[in-house]
Amino acid sequence: MDQSRLSAWWFDRLVVKPSQTKTPGEALAASGWARSVGGANPYLSIFSRNGCPREAIETAYRNLEIHELPSARGCTYQLPSEDFGLGLSAGASFQSEVSIAEKHFGFTANDLDKLCHEALQVINDQPQDPATIKKQLGDKVRNFGEEGKKRGLTTSLPMALGRLQSQAEIRRVPKDGRLDQQSFGYVRWTDHRPTLVPPDAALEKLAQRYWEWVGIARLEDFKWFSSAGVNAIKQALQGLDLQPIEDGSPFLASPHAATEFKDFTPTTGHVALLSGLDSLFLLRRDFLSFMPAEVASIEVLSDKKMAAGGGLADLTANVVVKDARIIGYWEFDPAAGELVEALFEKPDAKVTQKIEEMESFIREELGDCRSFSLDSPASRQPALARLRELQAQHYRRA
Repeated sequence: MDQSRLSAWWFDRLVVKPSQTKTPGEALAASGWARSVGGANPYLSIFSRNGCPREAIETAYRNLEIHELPSARGCTYQLPSEDFGLGLSAGASFQSEVSIAEKHFGFTANDLDKLCHEALQVINDQPQDPATIKKQLGDKVRNFGEEGKKRGLTTSLPMALGRLQSQAEIRRVPKDGRLDQQSFGYVRWTDHRPTLVPPDAALEKLAQRYWEWVGIARLEDFKWFSSAGVNAIKQALQGLDLQPIEDGSPFLASPHAATEFKDFTPTTGHVALLSGLDSLFLLRRDFLSFMPAEVASIEVLSDKKMAAGGGLADLTANVVVKDARIIGYWEFDPAAGELVEALFEKPDAKVTQKIEEMESFIREELGDCRSFSLDSPASRQPALARLRELQAQHYRRA
């Protein structure tokens, strides 16, 4: 298997082709769900594909063309509308708190059903935060005390809200409309409610969608994305007609994708500034396929320590990708109002253009570019300092 050709295939499928889309929903449908952890990844995922401005992205959210939902592995993603039901069904099995609450605190499934019913009586079409909902429910919400805190269960309310969300009874609305923070209110889901996928079909439907995105992947790649067991995955894949891309290969593809790959000619000249959480990397939790050896050996800051970037489990910074190769790292410095990039090859005009476009988008529309909820301008300073060191040793925009 020619790894560079396979990497170019994924880049073409998940980044280049989605650049032809027009709307936020179309971008997510083509490139894969955008992981949301209270950071800017949803904005970056869409803007880096089709240039949609912040206003268009947030309008799409308000109009339920995209939405943040608990989905694969129980994690939150921004999904396009056609995947709302699938995403909720895929995430519904990851509510382990219920069994913990029953085992340690005697809070049964029947108790949870009752609390869900009561919560629906107070949640309406006006966003309410959990504290407001809890106050209205009063002693109907169980407090699990100090022992509960140790087990990550302060009260029974989060379980009820999670259950109702997975059933498409309620949904979360960001308080100020921003998709890069974690301050939400809950409303009843009345318009355009999705149809949930039956539990026994959810994994197969998720696998089908997954291979539609990536085209070629290993069983272990989907195992990480779905967090399902190997036997369950093998059963789910039986109806998808996936075959090894070549004899003895662990990489599986549909007959159509295999034919496309056989005839595939890599795109050249395409540059994208991507989040470290971009679907190009996160769908298979693999960035090394796109990282040249000379870049992998460069030390970056990780957990306040220096380490070779290629030896880490995940990217610790955002990246500049050209023709399926990571050629640089970047972060945004809000105090200076600039994007700080460290490039490991001399940039051409297209690289400079894309850097300046992303810099303008963040500075003028987002204001900052947090990687996750706890990221801040202050906590980012050591990473920015390291990028400036690398910039001095290598290259920056022309």
